[in-house]
Amino acid sequence: MEPGPEITGVLHSLKVLSLIEENDRVITRKGIHLDKCDNFFQPVVRWFNSENRKSNLQAITAVFTRAFECCDQLFIYRSDLKDKIALVQNTQMMDRLQTDIRSALNGIRNLKVTYANDAYATASITLMEDSVSDQLDRIHIQIEI
Repeated sequence: MEPGPEITGVLHSLKVLSLIEENDRVITRKGIHLDKCDNFFQPVVRWFNSENRKSNLQAITAVFTRAFECCDQLFIYRSDLKDKIALVQNTQMMDRLQTDIRSALNGIRNLKVTYANDAYATASITLMEDSVSDQLDRIHIQIEI
């Protein structure tokens, strides 16, 4: 898989997720964005746009899923590479994806603090953390073999 719009979009979404701070809200309408406004109208706007924690957490999970699909495709594409420069570029992209996934995971941990009083959100985020960590371990093992 050569770097293209799919990887660029995934990297952008991971960068946005990595910027989540405690008490930030995530907006997933038309991509992933952060809502740092904390005012009276925020809940009304979120309701009007059909934003809720469950759908936002599903969108975040989809970002991680796409990121790991890109890693898998890069790994498959890697076996066909004969050119050293292409192999280095492939390795760099794999490293970048893994680094950005780890950074996004830190942002997700901040989101868990934000939703600490919501058992559903906290459980979903904890499961997401575990799944992402397991998949990162799998990629690390694949690369070493």
